[in-house]
Amino acid sequence: MARPRLVLLRWATKFRSWWKADYFLWIAVALVPVAIVVPHYLIKAGHHPPVGTYIAILGVLATAVTLRKDPPLPEKAAWVFLFALLAVAEIRNLYVEDNEETVKFGLIQSGLEATNQGLQNTVTALGTTATSLQGISGEITTTNNNSHKQFEKTMNRFGEAQIAENKNFAGVLNRQESAFEQQHELSEELFGRLVPGNAPTPENGCSTLLSGRSRLPILSDEQKELSEGKGVLVITGDNADVATRFPHTILMVDKFPILSVDRIENSDDLALSVDIRDEANRIAFRMDKNGVENRTASFIFLHPDKSTFLLQDQFGKEIFRARFLNRTTFEVTGILAYCGRAVSVQSSLFHKSCSMGNVGVSYDGAPACPTPQ
Repeated sequence: MARPRLVLLRWATKFRSWWKADYFLWIAVALVPVAIVVPHYLIKAGHHPPVGTYIAILGVLATAVTLRKDPPLPEKAAWVFLFALLAVAEIRNLYVEDNEETVKFGLIQSGLEATNQGLQNTVTALGTTATSLQGISGEITTTNNNSHKQFEKTMNRFGEAQIAENKNFAGVLNRQESAFEQQHELSEELFGRLVPGNAPTPENGCSTLLSGRSRLPILSDEQKELSEGKGVLVITGDNADVATRFPHTILMVDKFPILSVDRIENSDDLALSVDIRDEANRIAFRMDKNGVENRTASFIFLHPDKSTFLLQDQFGKEIFRARFLNRTTFEVTGILAYCGRAVSVQSSLFHKSCSMGNVGVSYDGAPACPTPQ
């Protein structure tokens, strides 16, 4: 008896440790059978929720998940599977709604066809009787014409009703598509994604070399990669450097990258990463591929368009701007902070310079940050 009890206690202890380690994963796993059973039961019971219900639930869960910082891969997979189940339930709900409308249409059409057949039978019988009832043939003809007119009016009203129903259904689909697009745009804003704009490239430290006006062909390979869309010209003030390898560090302080960009796979878009620390080396503001974290009221995060990212202080004054000017040019201006010290993205040592490499501007000799406790 002691050994089975010991085994049960050991498994109970393991389960509690698993639950404490990642209870969000278990929440997602617990919701998966609910997302499977509930829609299936509602359909079997002859009831289905209004169109868009499952999408609304999916949107709420997706919003909650974006607030979760650095979830582990199993948890991400569980949430994605749950979202897929909700999407499948919504699609199935749309098909059920469409099938019900089709059944209603079939019943109405069958009734109208039966009515039409009855009218045709009546016309045939009246035609047979007309030979012996010539006196009332005019009235029968008038009645028959009126019946056909009424039938045509009924069919016209039914057709108009069906057209209106189809428009309503198309409107529902368009609203759902718009909601998906808005969620996608919101996720791009939260993860620092910048889309190339159509602005021209301003004069910079690399303009002479890249234009071919210089007799030194030292940037010929970089110029080729820029023309092919493989590289990006990063402008910091009146300086510039050619980034051909990603991720590319734009600003580094004591070997700590606080500003960098990375190419998003299978696109021309860039992902901006910003890491600002206070005097105690605590995160004051961070934005990367995992999302945005703002732990102080000193920074206001703005995304006025798909190509621009702004930081303002608590008084609304702009302190930093990053803009993806066009497919080959990325420009940053302003200041950031490292351990409470203001750091300019414009190098104070060089002006109108042109460089290439993995780091744009690097500062050394800054006050050392304390190690976080």
